[in-house]
Amino acid sequence: MKKQFLNICQLLSLIVTLSLIIGCVQKPTLSTKVQNFNQYPEKIILLQIVGLDFELLSNLEINENSDNKNKLNAFDDFSCIGVSWEYNLAKLRPPSWEVSLNHLSGQTHFKQTCEDYKQPPFWSYLNSATDLPVVIVEHSTENRESILRVKDCGSDLVNDWINGNSTYYFSMKNVSSKKVSLIDNHYLDFAKLKAGKYYKDRSCNLEGDCGTSISQNILALYNAKLKYAKRYVLVYRDFDLEKKLQKGNVLSIQKKIKEINQLIQTIKSSLLTSETLFLVLGESPRILLVPDQGIDLANWSGFKMENTKDGKEKNDRVEKSYQSLYTKVWAMGARSENFCGTYDSAQILQRIFWSNTKKTPIWK
Repeated sequence: MKKQFLNICQLLSLIVTLSLIIGCVQKPTLSTKVQNFNQYPEKIILLQIVGLDFELLSNLEINENSDNKNKLNAFDDFSCIGVSWEYNLAKLRPPSWEVSLNHLSGQTHFKQTCEDYKQPPFWSYLNSATDLPVVIVEHSTENRESILRVKDCGSDLVNDWINGNSTYYFSMKNVSSKKVSLIDNHYLDFAKLKAGKYYKDRSCNLEGDCGTSISQNILALYNAKLKYAKRYVLVYRDFDLEKKLQKGNVLSIQKKIKEINQLIQTIKSSLLTSETLFLVLGESPRILLVPDQGIDLANWSGFKMENTKDGKEKNDRVEKSYQSLYTKVWAMGARSENFCGTYDSAQILQRIFWSNTKKTPIWK
């Protein structure tokens, strides 16, 4: 009896040991994908798409002209999705330029003065010990929205934001400014770009419509300035979608959504590594009233147009839209697990740095 009891104990001990071994061998997952938790990102890619909302992605799902619907939506396989409150003490729905700057620096109160830039952007913390390459691309920004507005302030603030030894600024709009002279350039000449200078895409007009696609510019900038860097920051700031949503032109909205989708596909296929944190922020998203059924839905999903009485085509228009209270967050890669859930908008910057260990970040 005693021997039988010992055998049972040995068997139970063996089962517990095997369970522990199997548990240790299993890889952690997030959203059905293998995830290396608490991994420090060596590279950070941040897309700030003003106006982007979950419901706008329905254009990618119900487009009847697609031959390959299963691979059309590049948003489908992000590891983590979150939402963050945009409100502050003064406003329930802050203007989009405030929300966008808040995500870059953590600044919460804005006065439309140089004090708005007093809090440095997140890449300035990463750049304290090394020359970290930083590429900033802006699309269809007005003077108030553009980072270049910091040029009106002192040299210290300018150096923090856009005048680093390895900081490159590129605008996809033919902007004009009294204090900033933008140099014409083209994606075929990006190897000639110099840090601390400010460039614009010569194929773009004053409205932000360009002959060169967003994906072409981002990929060319990456190949010219970031491809062989051990660490880097790439920031793309887009106010073009917001302007199109405010005008309500369905065709231009759908075209823009497809461009953003293509950009994300390009980044995933050509830029991402296991050490990259990839963030997409849908800032100040505008929610559209999408038709439920019938001809209206056919027009919405099929890019169809109607003829006016004089025979000219007119675009379908969105009659109503309103600004959401939440920024939408898509994340994948190193430390993407920090961006799941619901949190305050100012915490987005904190979550780039947050770790559950006391280990010093590798770039410090």
